Amino acid sequence: MTSDTGRLRAVLPAYDIGAQVGRGGCGVVLAGTHRRLGRPVAIKQIPPQFARDEQVRRRFVAEARLLAAIDHPHVVRVFDYIEADELCLLVMEYLPGGTVGSRFATEGFDAATAVAVGLACAAGLEAAHRHKILHRDVKPSNLMFGTGGAIKLTDFGIAKIVGGDETLVTRTGEIVGTPSYIAPEQARGQLLSPATDVYALATMLYQLLSGALPFPPNDDHLATLFAHAFGKPIPLLDVAPGVPEPIAEVVMRGLATDPADRFDTAELFGIALAELAASCWGGDWLTPVGIPVIGADTIVAAATGSSRAAGRSGVQQPRVQAGFGQAAVTQRTGASTRGFGSRTPVTADPTLPPTGNRHGVIPAAMPSASSAPTEITAMPGPRGSDSAPSGPISSVPPTRAGVTGSEQFGTAKPEGRTEPASDWSTSEPHASGWPASEPSVSAPIRPPMVRVRPVHGGQDNGVRLADVDRRDLVPIRDIVTFASPWPMFGIGALLAVAACAIAVIGLGAPTAGGDLLPGTVTIAGVDPTGPNPIEVDLAEPIPLQVNGIDVDSAALTVEVFGVRLGGDTVPLQPGGVATLPDPVNSHVLAGNFDGELTLLRSGTEIATQRIEFRTTQRPTRTAAAAAVVVLALFAVAYLESNTRTLRRGHGGLANIIGLSASSAILAAAVSGAAWILRNTPPTITTLSVTAVLAAGAGVAAALGVRRIGKRRNLLRRTRRDTR
Repeated sequence: MTSDTGRLRAVLPAYDIGAQVGRGGCGVVLAGTHRRLGRPVAIKQIPPQFARDEQVRRRFVAEARLLAAIDHPHVVRVFDYIEADELCLLVMEYLPGGTVGSRFATEGFDAATAVAVGLACAAGLEAAHRHKILHRDVKPSNLMFGTGGAIKLTDFGIAKIVGGDETLVTRTGEIVGTPSYIAPEQARGQLLSPATDVYALATMLYQLLSGALPFPPNDDHLATLFAHAFGKPIPLLDVAPGVPEPIAEVVMRGLATDPADRFDTAELFGIALAELAASCWGGDWLTPVGIPVIGADTIVAAATGSSRAAGRSGVQQPRVQAGFGQAAVTQRTGASTRGFGSRTPVTADPTLPPTGNRHGVIPAAMPSASSAPTEITAMPGPRGSDSAPSGPISSVPPTRAGVTGSEQFGTAKPEGRTEPASDWSTSEPHASGWPASEPSVSAPIRPPMVRVRPVHGGQDNGVRLADVDRRDLVPIRDIVTFASPWPMFGIGALLAVAACAIAVIGLGAPTAGGDLLPGTVTIAGVDPTGPNPIEVDLAEPIPLQVNGIDVDSAALTVEVFGVRLGGDTVPLQPGGVATLPDPVNSHVLAGNFDGELTLLRSGTEIATQRIEFRTTQRPTRTAAAAAVVVLALFAVAYLESNTRTLRRGHGGLANIIGLSASSAILAAAVSGAAWILRNTPPTITTLSVTAVLAAGAGVAAALGVRRIGKRRNLLRRTRRDTR
């Protein structure tokens, strides 16, 4: 997007407008200078296609006022905001030192530097949260170095200005923001809180400590979002075993999937991290790092160990101004401590307990960056770490605030992901990894560390607002969602229960009656027009007697699952006597079943009669019983096969149809089992309704399992990509 500098000059008459200095995810950034003050500024322009939206403009004004109210050394200052016509502009502090992300990529960070960056970020976030502002896009490229070397958070509130309370994505899953740092509740489109920013901060710290991401970026944007929304991060110690275990535990707590399991505030996260850093590396660990941590008394006190010392002694401790090139001991005064100017270096009061490093020594001024390297003996790394170098190494001069590039961080080695960072010691290491005796000079003591660089590219791959149309963006909950399988399972269970009930109880009744009058026919000595079933032995022929009807032949058929069996025509002997062959072999079928007697003359049907039979054979010992068992086993196996395929996320329409068909077959087997066990022959109505209900249950179950399969398949792909 090419900015209209003429219009910008018209709405910003007090400023000289310079060239474009950046094109971030949330708009174009131009350089500028306030003429009368001579103050350099950065001018961020919200893309015009969003600025035309009336709701965006209202949110812009509201957020800009809140952002301008934040005055904290770790938050970029907002000097002014302009809302005119189709322009929404923020005039901000100009930060010339580059981003944490770029410095991390080129120079790398050791563990202490990474933790210092995290503490500075936590302090800035806490200040914003106190103003009810969530950042929602914490990442290394949104942390920039100011002129004094202090880290400042930028791009506060931009996501809310554009999307309101919604996190927006394109229909293909590209997020307005950065998917690699997104919190689970943000990826799901749920309510956000300060714990959301804590998650992003923990993700960034995880990366600065290890070079990797808890969920490595994926070319499939949706896969990354789904991983954050529903997956579990790789434990930090699995990818960076040299990180002190207590610090790794704090980081992983910040990455908890449930916001309730994280730190409630950025301040609490910072305090926990700072206390453990002081415990691992000594109270003066921040001094040689060169990353100022200011404007957050509780975090600074925890980082220097003074909060624990004060708690033990009951005496208020002087505080070290954490992170500058030389130590500055300050006492609490009535003045505000929010800004740089509120801290006045003083000499330590001899009446108070000493502060500074673990040995009670106030660190002397650090050597300049131009000091010649000295040959030193490396100390062992943190307990449990095997990544520390052994033997003499050349010391890289300690860092200083205000120094950037290779001068500040030492000469970078392009190859490899990690390299030994600078460290110094004047005593032999103890078996525990700490010095066995006091150092002979006033120098900070900490184990040697390795410098880490990022191993994953593309972690900053969110969509640029300037490159998308407002109509192409939708709330993230419309895209990153897994439909719950339980409603479908509930529907399937209800249909299955109904199918089983109908199979057992039955619907309708066999068609009764016929053309015969009582007393005209007997079968096995029983009048078929009576109410009771006729008991027959299928192992023997069935005797038939016809009286008073002019017929010459007869036939007997039975119905099994709607299929007619038997029906062989036999002639009647003089006196109307015949022997009917058994319609079904006694080894094939037994129990209760329905039949039909047909009387004929010269091949023409004269009369029919529906009959209910009961055999003397036991139905459980017949081939029909075995067939029902085989049918049930086949249906269960076919059902399980289709379910397994769908559960793995590989199935489609064919598996849904297969699951439906196997459910209907299983329903038929249940009807057959009810017939055999209860001597209740199923009707066509029973079979039809049972099959339809079972098929419906199969479809519902298939859809539910498919939802599970979709989720498992996506998460499995994500886990595979993280290896």
